[in-house]
Amino acid sequence: MKQEKPELFYLKPLEQVPGHKLLLNRQQLTLFALVPGRRLNLQLGFNRLPVEIAEQDDDSALTTLYLSGAAFAKLDHYHGEPLWLAFLSDNKMVLGPTVGITVSAGSWEKIDKIYALEKRALLALEKGILFYCFQLSKVDLEKRLVEAYYYHPREHSWRRKFLPFPQVLYHRSVFPCLLPAKQADKLNVYEQIWANPEIQKINNACRFDKWSVYQTLSRSEETEKFQPETVLLSPLSLKEFLSKYKFCYVKTAMAGAAGRFFGCKRREPAIFAKPEEAKSACGNLGV
Repeated sequence: MKQEKPELFYLKPLEQVPGHKLLLNRQQLTLFALVPGRRLNLQLGFNRLPVEIAEQDDDSALTTLYLSGAAFAKLDHYHGEPLWLAFLSDNKMVLGPTVGITVSAGSWEKIDKIYALEKRALLALEKGILFYCFQLSKVDLEKRLVEAYYYHPREHSWRRKFLPFPQVLYHRSVFPCLLPAKQADKLNVYEQIWANPEIQKINNACRFDKWSVYQTLSRSEETEKFQPETVLLSPLSLKEFLSKYKFCYVKTAMAGAAGRFFGCKRREPAIFAKPEEAKSACGNLGV
């Protein structure tokens, strides 16, 4: 019967072993379809190093992987937490992908008081993901480093440190009209990170405006029934909505969250949805 492959693994050093080696027991060699003497590119979060596969017979546990002392010493950001086996081939193994979430200046200053971020960090640790928070204003493009907070798995507290760019960018902090463009657009920090092909992007609030989200959700039978009647803002559509409903929502399509409006320097398209007070908001939009 084929043995089920575990998802989470722990790393331990074998100090007496020379060179850069990944030491596996016989069960692990069979499980990973690897043989002693093969060269493998090992990636653990930020760290990438070529290693040679070797066999060890001291520990038969499936979920414990051993590295030679010199190889283990290169894992600057590993603190003994379990790591997710994200990818495996005959010449590459990836453990513990890194996820960086952008946060606002306010969240950065009170990070130890924000339960939602701690909850995300704990979930990431549970799933074997290396997770940290950073600000776009604290990015060193030349050195490819970000000043970040990461959650220490043993101390259960946030630590502050310069870390490499994440493999996955979880963008949550700002909207396009509020991006700090200190230089020309082509030098904008956010745009340079976004354009980096080595970084995967998820949940990018700046790229999906409310109108596009509404149109997408309206195409699905499962979600369409939960969508309020929504149209793009114009003097005519405003008049028609106020004749049909006592109140209606007015929101900018590209800025704002949780019912709040953020001031944009340029006018953005707006959308309607029922039911909220509209007149004062429409006045602010110049309608």
